[in-house]
Amino acid sequence: MEELIQLTIPTPFQVGDVHVYLLKSTSTTTLIDVGPNTDEAWDSLHTQLHAFGMNIEDIDQIVLTHHHPDHVGLLDRFPELPVFGLEGIQRWLVRTDDFYTHYQEALSAWGRQFGVPVSLDAGRALADMMKYSCNRECTNLLQEGDVLPGHLGWEVVTTPGHASNQLALFHLESGRLIAGDALLAHISPNPILEPVEDGSTTRPKPILEHMNTMHKLLSLPLSTVYPGHGEIIEKPIELIEKRLNEQQKREEHVLTHIATSEHTVFSLGVALFPHAYKTQLPLVLSETVGQLDCLETKGRVSVREHEGVFYYKAVEERTNAQ
Repeated sequence: MEELIQLTIPTPFQVGDVHVYLLKSTSTTTLIDVGPNTDEAWDSLHTQLHAFGMNIEDIDQIVLTHHHPDHVGLLDRFPELPVFGLEGIQRWLVRTDDFYTHYQEALSAWGRQFGVPVSLDAGRALADMMKYSCNRECTNLLQEGDVLPGHLGWEVVTTPGHASNQLALFHLESGRLIAGDALLAHISPNPILEPVEDGSTTRPKPILEHMNTMHKLLSLPLSTVYPGHGEIIEKPIELIEKRLNEQQKREEHVLTHIATSEHTVFSLGVALFPHAYKTQLPLVLSETVGQLDCLETKGRVSVREHEGVFYYKAVEERTNAQ
């Protein structure tokens, strides 16, 4: 069996440390994710490699599970290695002025639909976060079912939700899954609302993708999941079922707030997260509209639009006459 080594890298983000992984076969050593672009992360990676009798030069290739800076930042310090990832990751790795402009325009447009009383200054927050990212191309695109080069038996599983371009690596024989942020032991990943293509302000629905990913993982014969954060997951099927049950409870909780009166996404977010919205508004909006998207898909909320703002209300359930 190929050797899989977990390395834990410090980050400057609230999420805390990030896990990256070395996958070693007889012919190829692959680094899966790299950590944020800080000297502290780079030094930590060196130190931990040395503890396993290895050097940076022993790494042959890099796989990225998704584009978030805590997973891709150190890519700049591997200028010669091939980099593998899903289509759609490139625009996040090499960002242009047009990229930032489009990001701001898209989130501002959604903010108006959500009823946010002031413009979302999401561009500034994104720029602050991306200073820990990279400016390095993804050289090799992967897709669902591909076998990872140099590692027979490890297949690509697309796992969108937390990020639109997220992937995992699954080893059928052992049931091991290197999951990125698709499944975490301590918390349900936030399906973050982000533009999915340049020039479009059509709003994606990442929570629906995340729920599809959960059902997809539930169908796999998983034994152990190696996540991007937190503890290794030894009973992944139980955890996935728990997450699905938690999602149903969150939906029911949202319904109690819109049972008798309409809400915008913003006003509902304030009601659900009366403190967090002041400092984490983009995340609050992502979570709130995600729950509404789930309920709308199930026909449990109605939506009306007035002067560009969307209003949500619970649909009364009808019972059959006895």
